This record gives sequence, structure tokens and C-alpha cells, in this order.
Amino acid sequence: MAILSLDEPSVSALKTLGAQAAARGIPLAEHLRALAEWVARVDDAKPALDAEAFARWVAEIGAGGAGIEPLPSDFSRTDIYFDHD
Repeated sequence: MAILSLDEPSVSALKTLGAQAAARGIPLAEHLRALAEWVARVDDAKPALDAEAFARWVAEIGAGGAGIEPLPSDFSRTDIYFDHD
């Protein structure tokens, strides 16, 4: 039998993953496999932007492009926090 030595962040992560698996009623290995498959799908669906592409995207949004409507000229914090005292 092999003995593993894990640091505290790794132990904490494994406990969290184990609790998630238990909450779903599945073994930890199955939960990890499902997470790995999900990450692969997400990574394939959204290619990473390089710095130049990201800068172009931000500039496009700033110019009112990308199908995003600009905020009203009288937009303020009150519009965000209207339901707070």
C-alpha cells in the first residue's frame, strides 16, 4: 500500500469534492470524472483570447459594439441599488 502525504489545501479540496459527490449520491471517482468532462466541454466551447483579441473585444464594447446597448446618460448608483436603504 502506498502512503500519500498531502498539504492542507489539497486535503481541503478533496473533502469539498467528497462532500459534493456525497450530496449527489455518487462515488468520488464518478464526480471527478463528471467534473473533468464538464471542464473539457467548457474549454472546447470557449477558446481563450490572446491579449490582442481581448484588447479588441474591450475596445468594441467601449465603442458600443458587440450588440451591447450603452447605458442611459442619467445612469447612476441609484439604478443599481434602488432596493437598498
